[in-house]
Amino acid sequence: LRCESLGICEKNTLAGVLKFQLACQGANIKPIIGATYTVFRESEDFYYDIKLFVKNEQGWENLLLVNKEVNVINKKFVNEKDLFKLLEGLVVVIDPKTMPFEKLFPWDFTVNNFYYQLDPVEFNNDDRDKWYLLNLKSFVRSNLKPVSISDAYYLEPEDSHIKGILNNIS
Repeated sequence: LRCESLGICEKNTLAGVLKFQLACQGANIKPIIGATYTVFRESEDFYYDIKLFVKNEQGWENLLLVNKEVNVINKKFVNEKDLFKLLEGLVVVIDPKTMPFEKLFPWDFTVNNFYYQLDPVEFNNDDRDKWYLLNLKSFVRSNLKPVSISDAYYLEPEDSHIKGILNNIS
């Protein structure tokens, strides 16, 4: 079994993209470049995360502009109204674990490539899990298409403790 494509989607950064892309090319694997960004909806004082993946050259340029908004201009977020202007050439993936379905609007799902993330979830908190499953039900009943993405934070099981350390450091 050979891996034909592999994606990267770091949080609020593109720091690992070049090394990742070169490693993929060296192994004859198609790299899928993306990033998770924090978005700020000023009218509701509401922050949420989305994943953006590059489709073409215009998407790469727009991802760089979003990255600039997050890391240079606003320090840790992109304003939603600014993000709406930078979606050409990008695939948008919304995570039902963090985005309430009723807050999806004013997104216009007819204009760009929008999906919601469908991934395996470890159920270990009844209140949070109930909220997630009810929220996911709204996504499933919508016109949005699911995409299967399993977030990975380490490659080997023995490295799992590092994620906890990094979370504590922030």
